[in-house]
Amino acid sequence: MNNVVFVLLFGFILASVSIKSNQITFLIAFSAAALFLVLCALTRIKTGLLGIPFLVALTLVWIALTAIWAPSFVETSIKVLRASCVVIAIFCGVSLLGVQRVMRNLPALVFTMIVAQYIAIFFFSFGVHAEHEVYLRGAWRGFMAHKNEAGALGAVAVLVFAREIFLRPSLFMLLGLTLSSIFLLQTNSETSFVLVFLGLFTLFAFNSFRLSRLWRYLLTLTALASIIVIFIIVVGSSISETIFGDPYGFTGRVGLWKAAIYYWELHPIIGNGFRSVFGNPNVNLFSIAQTPYTVLAPHPHNGYVDMLSGTGLVGFLLATFAFLVGPIYRALKISNITAKTPVPLCTAIIVFSAARAFFEGSILQYDNAAWVLWLLALAIFFQYFSDIKKGSNDDS
Repeated sequence: MNNVVFVLLFGFILASVSIKSNQITFLIAFSAAALFLVLCALTRIKTGLLGIPFLVALTLVWIALTAIWAPSFVETSIKVLRASCVVIAIFCGVSLLGVQRVMRNLPALVFTMIVAQYIAIFFFSFGVHAEHEVYLRGAWRGFMAHKNEAGALGAVAVLVFAREIFLRPSLFMLLGLTLSSIFLLQTNSETSFVLVFLGLFTLFAFNSFRLSRLWRYLLTLTALASIIVIFIIVVGSSISETIFGDPYGFTGRVGLWKAAIYYWELHPIIGNGFRSVFGNPNVNLFSIAQTPYTVLAPHPHNGYVDMLSGTGLVGFLLATFAFLVGPIYRALKISNITAKTPVPLCTAIIVFSAARAFFEGSILQYDNAAWVLWLLALAIFFQYFSDIKKGSNDDS
């Protein structure tokens, strides 16, 4: 049965990099989630709620509740089902397979995903953005719908192979790192290219420096203080007007953010319904955004603003603590991190993904490859700490 779980879980993750794969991956995720839930119940896994951490489960419950007051109950319920199936499948799948097996096969999985993109690029016309896509032409996207999604895959692959080279140098890992780096560069995804260095810093800070708990806390507090100071300077000056005054700023993202925040202000506490922004016919967000991107790219391009507008402050706080604050706090709290554990890599992927979510909508975004890999890192992370509590963990 473990082999069935392995094939379903890794098959679903591979399917997440396919272009226009919503139906395919949803069917696989739905089947996997149903099977894994039954297996978890039968084996009585005591990791949170059937392998799902409590805060993650609570977040799923809340987004389901938002369907009650959403513009369309049926449409929002379908979105909730699709998002929940992905979360359940990955968390329960990792719980069933175990951290060691997942980590052992992760490089091969990521290598397969990268090679698949090269096949699309060299053998299929859709592997590269076409000439008529003015701002995107020439950028690699592989089997994925957009270069930014492809860039996220390339960045995570770089992190995976960098970790493996640090632990077990080999020609295979070097080839994987080379192919991933070239792919990332050729996607022309500036966000992923810049933020991958943040991920690499996190990875090597945990691996090489082996910082004491005190130093990790100090570095984190310094980073948070720097962000707060920068925020105060930006808000309290004309810089904010320069950066956020133009709706076409950040390639049209500013207009999308303004429209989504306006939508959030309608129901700031409970939200307007999960992922309902730009899908509500009663609110003319197009005129607020002042750009055509609400039609061309009908989502806020910011995972946090998306959660805020759809699920309100309640959902935003739940998701932020479940998918970012909670894991980072645990990583900082543990005192005996070594390179052999999955903690450095998972923390690096989480930090990269969470930072990227400020510019792309990748929180609870169905089968999006960037979100799927973020979830996989979270699932490995939480399962590892659960194993430590039960005293059954061995270094991966």
